Parts: sequence; C-alpha cells; structure tokens
Amino acid sequence: MIPDPADAPSSGVRDPDDDYLVALMHVTRADVLVSLDRDLLDARLEGITVLNPAVFLGRLEHSQR
Repeated sequence: MIPDPADAPSSGVRDPDDDYLVALMHVTRADVLVSLDRDLLDARLEGITVLNPAVFLGRLEHSQR
C-alpha cells in the first residue's frame, strides 16, 4: 500500500480530483491505470496508459497466451 500523495500537482485532467491518481501513477511507476472514469480515459497523459477494465483484461488475457 502506498499513501496518496499529499499535494498532487495539476495533471491537466478535466477533474482536478483525479490529480492524485496521476501523481500516484508517477510515484509508483505503475504501467497502467485501470478506470471507467471518462476524465481519465479521455486525458492525454504523457507516460501514462489509462485503460477501461474490459480492454485491460483483454490485453492481460492475450499476454498470457
């Protein structure tokens, strides 16, 4: 478990309440953010891939073949 960043800088996502998720992605060096949130899915975030759960599971299944 990693605590949420206290002061997340603006990420450019439409909903500023999502900035902490983008900051957390950078801190943890995560490969993918899985979400149904349209603000995150529509954002163009450098170095961050945002996938909806169905697409993520499809890629995961394909990678295990």
